[in-house]
Amino acid sequence: MLLTEGITFESLDYEGNALNLGEVFVRQEELPAFVRALREYTTDDL
Repeated sequence: MLLTEGITFESLDYEGNALNLGEVFVRQEELPAFVRALREYTTDDL
């Protein structure tokens, strides 16, 4: 269960890159499953 989250999107630089930050808070008992999902995620999923 995701309790809260925050996402920011910065302006693009002259090369078209931007800094995007994400912050999530998860319960301690959900942390192993959350970390496992992050490890399995690839940019191919986009």
